[in-house]
Amino acid sequence: MRRHQTGSRRGWTGRGTRRHSGCVRHLRLVDRRLPPRRGAPLLAVGLGRLLIACCKPYRLERVLRVLARGAAPASYAEALRARSDVVSVSSRCAGQYCLERSVAATLLARLRGRWPDWVSGVSLVPFAAHAWIEVDGRPVGESLRLDGFQKNIVIGCRGAADQAEGGRA
Repeated sequence: MRRHQTGSRRGWTGRGTRRHSGCVRHLRLVDRRLPPRRGAPLLAVGLGRLLIACCKPYRLERVLRVLARGAAPASYAEALRARSDVVSVSSRCAGQYCLERSVAATLLARLRGRWPDWVSGVSLVPFAAHAWIEVDGRPVGESLRLDGFQKNIVIGCRGAADQAEGGRA
């Protein structure tokens, strides 16, 4: 292919114009690729929605336990980054949908090789259910006070000793 004066291939000048038969036509360049750091969070949000929609709660717990196997524990910064990335690409996760947000953040951390503890809990007075992620017992990015919540399900990555015992994390 012949190179043009700009030195680029296929006639693209890099400024939104294309040389063609001696004239310059303005083209609208549309880059269909996602910006960096958006593909994995969108995948995690989609997988999270699919899991929540298709799985009953006991099945969701089982799937998350299987995914947690072999992952390294996440640091607080890694878990916060996963949560922030998920919230930045999904308006539902940025709102009141705590289950979607926590599952998607956990899946994104797992895609990065880490696993924060996924927690589901309930408060009796007043009644409320909530799901969140935490690292070393510290909730990640939560503005809600979680002192009054009783933890029902905690899914953490298991160490070699826990896997040998078959105990729940």
